[in-house]
Amino acid sequence: MATGSARLRILFIARQYPPDMAWGGIGAYVAAMGAALAARGHEVHVLSCVEGQAKRDYVDKGVFVHDRGGLIPAEGLWNVSRKMLKGMLKIPKTLWRIEKGLGAYCEYRRLGLSVDVIEYPDWGGLGTVFAALKGRPLVATLHTPPPSAYRIPMSRDMRWAWSLVYQSCRRADVTTLTSPFHLSALKADHWDPGGNIRFIPLLIDCEEWRSSGPASCTDPIVLFAGRLERVKAPEVLVDAIALVRRKIPRATAVFVGNSGEEREGLPYLDWLKATAGDLSGCVFAGAVPREEMRTYLSRSRVLAVPSVFDVYPVASLEAMAAARPVVATRTTGTSDLIERYGCGTAIPPSDPVALADALLPYLSDPRRAAEAGERARSAVRENNDVNVIAAERETVYLEAIRRFNRMPEDI
Repeated sequence: MATGSARLRILFIARQYPPDMAWGGIGAYVAAMGAALAARGHEVHVLSCVEGQAKRDYVDKGVFVHDRGGLIPAEGLWNVSRKMLKGMLKIPKTLWRIEKGLGAYCEYRRLGLSVDVIEYPDWGGLGTVFAALKGRPLVATLHTPPPSAYRIPMSRDMRWAWSLVYQSCRRADVTTLTSPFHLSALKADHWDPGGNIRFIPLLIDCEEWRSSGPASCTDPIVLFAGRLERVKAPEVLVDAIALVRRKIPRATAVFVGNSGEEREGLPYLDWLKATAGDLSGCVFAGAVPREEMRTYLSRSRVLAVPSVFDVYPVASLEAMAAARPVVATRTTGTSDLIERYGCGTAIPPSDPVALADALLPYLSDPRRAAEAGERARSAVRENNDVNVIAAERETVYLEAIRRFNRMPEDI
């Protein structure tokens, strides 16, 4: 039920809905949060802006979804200007974010919705124009790691591109993060999103994952779920599973997700195959529809999150809701939850030996994996409950509305 008598009209700006593994955790968050808020009586809209996407309007789990292509008016003129700027200034990442921000805002105006509050993610600069014009109450949600987590040199283009993201968060009425861990990392990177911060964990519907069955009925399979990219460090699991197979020859690592970037001029998967010493225990499934994730989790005994940095991975919550233990690095936002409930193991990043040692107890003892999995399910029930998190989200929206109405127009 909506907070008090307030039935809010909420708009999420997103890249895709419904999400799949190619797009990652932000889409999964929007789908889950949108459905939870709609179930509580709010009018929830999602504006999905993807290049080339056909125009479509439909309702999913009570959420009004608007698929659009993210086109900018006078696109021909913009393309000419873009080529000139790209050639003179060499700022492709900055221009890409400007395009995404302009496209999302133009689609919002064409949609003609009257809403009480707009939420946008930091990723991709989708909120850039909304933040600059400040026409409605705004909530920015930080999902992505700080720039230093990507472990690549920061060019002028990248600094400008991240500056757009930074400003879209600074100018929001409220900015939400999943944990103080994330804020500490941002500040260590000299990237302070401002003072209007609220911490709200991501939500997970445990009932949605109950059909996965117990971990004790699985083969010794480790699941990796996410894009193949530097920050996720899939190569660490590749090396770790080779070590595990010396003791458990049947052990397998299944990687679900697309190449998220290039490395040394190759798509990440091709780079991984070219540089890995032993791939005999690895299966690369590519991106899969989200409904197939239940099948992959039901067949797996443990989830591995070897990321050098991961804010609050949705894959961890899904695995825990499916009663699977999680082995994650300490540079992962859910590692505190894992350690606190004893439902997995937290390890240092970039250490395949530590990852192998942490996986072995679960892969060699199905009963131990099942017991840790049950603790994992209890952890997310207590900390990531759908109704509790949705109620906290309502409070944030009402705060954003109050702050917006109190502020002068030129702020």
